[in-house]
Amino acid sequence: MIAEPGQFAADADATGAGVRPRSARPAGGDRTVAQAAYGNRVAEAGSAPWLAARGAARGRLAGMGDNAFLDRVIAKVPRGAVNDYVFKHWSVAGKVTEEALGFLPVPGVDADQFLGRVMDLDHYTGPIPHVVESRAVADPRFTPPRQVRFYQRVKIPLLGEVHQELVIERFADIGGFQAAAWKMLEPETAALSPKTAIRGGYNDGAWLVGPGVVGYALSSAPRREDVGFIKWKALTAGADVAASKVIRDNIAAMAKWAAR
Repeated sequence: MIAEPGQFAADADATGAGVRPRSARPAGGDRTVAQAAYGNRVAEAGSAPWLAARGAARGRLAGMGDNAFLDRVIAKVPRGAVNDYVFKHWSVAGKVTEEALGFLPVPGVDADQFLGRVMDLDHYTGPIPHVVESRAVADPRFTPPRQVRFYQRVKIPLLGEVHQELVIERFADIGGFQAAAWKMLEPETAALSPKTAIRGGYNDGAWLVGPGVVGYALSSAPRREDVGFIKWKALTAGADVAASKVIRDNIAAMAKWAAR
């Protein structure tokens, strides 16, 4: 799911929930055999097994050069076994919203099946909350099924809709994970009509799948000239407040769809 910061704000308004303290987060449940084996490797190595590959995991996305966002995400992955929900966030110069990363135990997750759903962009409407329209767009620069350009429009309760053009790419190994990462296409998004929906200002994201665990990272904001001051605050400051809950919910929604 390519979630929008406004969705964070809307969910925070509806539930009263922001970033929950670690003590309030529910347990991740029983560990699978894969998780147990993963935990044993952590104990032996003193860190998460994917860290050995981290130095060589510089992300390159769909022929568009180095992906600094993906590099920062890999640098923030948990150093130990993920037995409960883990959330991290950080500021980056030049961005009006924080970058955020959540990891959730998903016992028995099949990386190929999970990321197959992530890449099933024509069928997001329905299984993934808030997505009004999602469709692949033919583009000779990108080669399906590994690279897909797509259009997506998301409804933000109380605030309106946001739309944008993006490219997503599937990776066999990024820092020890199977992954898919996306980036907004700026010229194509700028060419969209602001009368149809608010245009995205930037949108970077990634899914990371390892043994019994799924990570989801996001950094996004609307185009400033498309919204007034109140909506701008809701779609930026409000997004940061509610990011933890919505990232966790997004992982759960995609995992549920992938398990069908």
